[in-house]
Order: sequence, then structure tokens, then C-alpha cells
Amino acid sequence: VSKWNSRKFVDILDKVFAGINLRRKYILLDHDTVHQSDLVAKWINKKKAIPLLSPVRSPDTNCIENLFFILKKQLTLGKIPKTEEELISNVKREFFKISDSIIKSLCNS
Repeated sequence: VSKWNSRKFVDILDKVFAGINLRRKYILLDHDTVHQSDLVAKWINKKKAIPLLSPVRSPDTNCIENLFFILKKQLTLGKIPKTEEELISNVKREFFKISDSIIKSLCNS
């Protein structure tokens, strides 16, 4: 069994962000010690990512769930995609319609 550590987390982040050139890069973090490491902080600074910290023990402010709720709501207003490519395209389009201020407020409320 492999132990979770900041090096493995940064390796995953590198894979996820590989080849992605977005105008904004958010990374959702909780208060796991891996997320609080110097290595992760250096990676965030190097990539110019914007960290969103989820509040400690706050049951009604789960950032990612709130973001998915908004995204799902927007997606259900449109035409049902017929292919995987259409679904991916729709998700990307609708995600980028969500303003920076709304995304930031999800974890700061």
C-alpha cells in the first residue's frame, strides 16, 4: 500500500494540468497536511494557480459540491449531448461561464 504524500500529490497535479493552458487555474484544497506542505505551495506559486481553501468542518460549504451544483444546473438547461465529445464540450463551455467571483465565493462563504 502506497502512502499519500505531497510528492505524489504534486505528481498528480502535474498530470492533471499537463498541456492545459487556462486563463485561470483553481485548485481546491482542504486542510490535509499534504495540501499544506511547502512542496505544494511552491507548485501553486510556480503554476500561478489560485488556491481555494475549504472551511474546516463546515457541512454546508463544500466547495466542489457547490460548484458541481451550479455546473449541473447550467447543463440541464441546454440540449442533451449525444456523444461524449459533446458532453465534454458542454461542460467546458458552461464551466467558463461561471464567473471568477462566484468560484472564489464558494469557498469563502
